[in-house]
Amino acid sequence: MNKLPSISIVIPTFNEQQRIETCLRSIFKQDYPQKFLEVLIVDNYSDDKTIEIAMKYPVIIIRNKIKDTQISKKIGLDKAKGDLIYHMDADMELKSKDYLKKLVFPLIQNSLIVGSIGTISQAPDDTPLNRFLTFDIHQRDPVLEFFSPSVLSTIVAKENDYALCKYTVNIIPPEGRCLYWRKKLLQTSIARGSDFRDLDSLVILVNSGFCYFAYVPDAEAYHRHVGDLRSLIGKRLRNIRRNFLPHYETRKYTWFELHSIIGIIKIAFWLVYAQLFFPALIRGCIKAFRNKDVACIWYEPILVLLLTDITLYGFISNMRGIRFIWNNILH
Repeated sequence: MNKLPSISIVIPTFNEQQRIETCLRSIFKQDYPQKFLEVLIVDNYSDDKTIEIAMKYPVIIIRNKIKDTQISKKIGLDKAKGDLIYHMDADMELKSKDYLKKLVFPLIQNSLIVGSIGTISQAPDDTPLNRFLTFDIHQRDPVLEFFSPSVLSTIVAKENDYALCKYTVNIIPPEGRCLYWRKKLLQTSIARGSDFRDLDSLVILVNSGFCYFAYVPDAEAYHRHVGDLRSLIGKRLRNIRRNFLPHYETRKYTWFELHSIIGIIKIAFWLVYAQLFFPALIRGCIKAFRNKDVACIWYEPILVLLLTDITLYGFISNMRGIRFIWNNILH
């Protein structure tokens, strides 16, 4: 740790005046040398006080007229100068002062590692829903938890301060909050793209031979990304209609396996399981006992049923979605 690499932190923003100060304060409280930190705010022309608040801190402000988080992330990647790069949401807060140092350590200890990920912890002011989601390492809701692997399933060795993980094309955890070697990202087709999609970028890295990642459980952050059911439902529909369907033909990360019998059976099983409600309620009781939180009892079955049906609605209420179902499942 005698010679630390420089870090660029990219934060896409749009009307984040309620959260940006907490985010930036946690960054500039890090015990990482300030001369090795670069923070870029890529703003979609906020019309609140986001920029005014951000300018209290030594940040670089970049304007992006296109209101697209993935494009803002790519702009940040292109403008960044650090050896390492971290895309951070404005609703995140680094819990400890040594968060960055903990993520950096595996990257300088093992040259095979391309990226380092921490964990999300429950914030003192978390809503019950966000608290429930945070029991999962990746803050997955029950639907996504069923259809995607955990980083724990990729661990191949355990070091003193981190676990060494090996991703394969078929087993990639949905974890985009990652501290990367910037040059390794730019050695792939990511450099030529117009946007930076967290999960698609993981697939590109693995296909390019960058398979090793570090999981650092002691590097903890807060992520207040949903307040209530309404905001979670809204995010799910927006992700389907704005991020997935317009680009599904070029998307590389897939949540559902649609081209195998096993994949179709798995989807069919989940559809039946979600509508029965009672099995999910039992699972919620088990989670409540394990996590010592009664919120699990009602959120597990409610989210299983609600998000399954909302996801279906997101597809069948959209012509692109109907075409997707026809081409990938019924045809």
